[in-house]
Amino acid sequence: MLDKKSENKSENTPINQKNRTIPVAVTTIPGLEDLAANELEKMGLPIHQKASAIIDTEIDPYALPALLTNTRYILRVLLPIIDGEYRTIGELQNRLSRYDWSRYLGNALSFRVDGVGKSSFAASHFLPLTIKDAIVDYFRQRTGKRPEVDTKKPDILFVAFMRDSRVILYRDAAGTPLSHHGYRQQAFEAPLNELIAAALPTFLGWEGKGLFIDPMCGSGTIPIEAALQANGQFPQQYRPQGFSLGSWPDKKSFGWNHRAIIGENDPFPDLPPDCKIIGSDIRKDFVPTARANAQRARLSPEHIHWEIEAFEYLHANPAVKDGLAWARKKSLPIFICINPPFDQRMSLNDAKEFYRQLGDIAKNHWTQARMGIFTGNLEAAKSLGLRTSRKIPIKN
Repeated sequence: MLDKKSENKSENTPINQKNRTIPVAVTTIPGLEDLAANELEKMGLPIHQKASAIIDTEIDPYALPALLTNTRYILRVLLPIIDGEYRTIGELQNRLSRYDWSRYLGNALSFRVDGVGKSSFAASHFLPLTIKDAIVDYFRQRTGKRPEVDTKKPDILFVAFMRDSRVILYRDAAGTPLSHHGYRQQAFEAPLNELIAAALPTFLGWEGKGLFIDPMCGSGTIPIEAALQANGQFPQQYRPQGFSLGSWPDKKSFGWNHRAIIGENDPFPDLPPDCKIIGSDIRKDFVPTARANAQRARLSPEHIHWEIEAFEYLHANPAVKDGLAWARKKSLPIFICINPPFDQRMSLNDAKEFYRQLGDIAKNHWTQARMGIFTGNLEAAKSLGLRTSRKIPIKN
């Protein structure tokens, strides 16, 4: 993934100068690599290598907070510490023992080491434990104390990527994955990953102009992400759990300033004038939760119109009829984005019949709309009876 030249750079030289780039690997959900790469390029960052779910780039250290807070499609932001080839576990242990871990951690901070991939010289589950033990031993030998290992919400997260004899150890600037936008305090069955919820309107062609409808909105994730895109907001700027970067001992070397980055008192931006968003669901208990989630996402009540309505009758709903008339009068596009039950985590009595009815409703009432359906039941989806213009595999 990363050029081994980055090894000495990350190990021996403190990052404390502006206008100097450092290597960074960002991860995303498989299927969203192009969207993540486009985000990086819009920020002026080069794409050195793009593989499944991971992209290598480089960045001015002082731009790292902006990368964390101005993204929709990135899952993790990883800075390398170690990158090397090893024949035995002893070689890796020897290498780990030479590191000054106080640069990355302190006794008062908790940490965790995750492992990804497979190793050819040791059991893959054993390597993260080896790294954890080396870090603990470093502090115990020098201070007589050891930092706490927190498997749930650590202050500092290390990630070891393993491939055959190669090990790359990163520290994760995000901590809690960036897909956790923080506004969804309550979700129902099979909640949709926020990164995917942001990607679906984009794949559909949504640019904040026209009428956008989610007729099976659940906890409101897709309409919320569509509204955030329309008014140019990034939910990362307000997420309550913050970022692991804020706990790094050398955070000032990366331009970290919590007050400047987390704009908690910023005003609500308005939606563009040619934009209307409607979220609807047949479940009465879903819509109040969706509305509350939207407010936590710093969206005003006027940004999204919520309805309790079944999809088969949605075309006749007064608010929807007004929206359709508005869009047609202005010659604006109409978007319908649906994440129906999968018949896996949420049960359907007859999945094929459900999709057949879904297709009939689309053909009878929504012929002028551009429709996108995110489904994990490909066999039942054949019963839609609709011709697709594009199929995009995404790993949820």
